[in-house]
Amino acid sequence: MDDAIVLARNVDCAKSNAAYAKITQLASLMDEDAEILGHSFYYTSPEIGDTRLLGLLDTLISVIGLHMPKMTLTQWLTLVSLVCRPGVIDPTSLCIMKSGVYYTEASKEDLKVFSELQPIHWLAIALVANRLHAADNDNCYGISGIISEYTGEPHECVYADGPTIDECWTLRSIQHEGSTYTGHWDFVDGTKAELKIASIDTEHFSLAGFKCEATRHLAPANTSMSFFLFPATLQAVEEYIDSKADNNLV
Repeated sequence: MDDAIVLARNVDCAKSNAAYAKITQLASLMDEDAEILGHSFYYTSPEIGDTRLLGLLDTLISVIGLHMPKMTLTQWLTLVSLVCRPGVIDPTSLCIMKSGVYYTEASKEDLKVFSELQPIHWLAIALVANRLHAADNDNCYGISGIISEYTGEPHECVYADGPTIDECWTLRSIQHEGSTYTGHWDFVDGTKAELKIASIDTEHFSLAGFKCEATRHLAPANTSMSFFLFPATLQAVEEYIDSKADNNLV
C-alpha cells in the first residue's frame, strides 16, 4: 500500500498524503523546486503544485487518448477482465499473454493483437478499466462511451470491427437556392445536420454555414464536423451541378 498512488487529498489518511507527496516529487511538481527547473524566459509556470499536477495529468490523459488501441469489443472485454482492482493490470495474466502461452479467454487472433500492444496501450487499457469500474457497470455508458471520451471519436466508431465515421454519415439530399447549396446529412443514430456551401464562381466554393442537432462530437477528434463533412458535400454539389447541366436545368 505504501506504493499506491492516491490522488484524493480529502481523505484524512497519512498514506494518502504520502502518496500525493510521492507523485508530486516524482513529477518534479514540488513548489520549492520551481526555481531550479531551468524554465526559459518564455515559460510561465503555474502558481501552485496542485495546478501543475492537474495540468500534467490532463496532458497524460490526452496522450493516452491519442494512443488508445483499436480493438474489438470482445478483445476489450478480455483485457478489462485482467484488471484485478480498478486501474491495476493483473501482472500474472499479462505475463502469460505476452509470452504467447494459451489463454482460455482469447483466440489466436486476439493473442496476436495483444502481443503487439505497447506499454502506452496497456496504460490506456488500465485507464478504461478504472473508469468502467467507477461507472458502477452502467451498461448505457459502457466501454465504447469511455473510449469515446478519451479519443474524441463517436462511440459508434471506437471498435476495430465497427463502422468508420465516414460510414456513419449519409448524405440524404442536396438543396439548391440561389448561389447556396445545402447538404442534408443523417448520422447513424438519426442525428441530422445541414452544411451550406456558397458558390464564389463556377470553380470555387466556400463554407457558408453548418448546423447539427447533436451536442456530442461526430467527427474525427482532430477536426470539426463541418470541416469533416465539407469535402463530401462539395463533391456531391459538383455532381449535382453537372447533372443539372446535362439536363440543361442550371
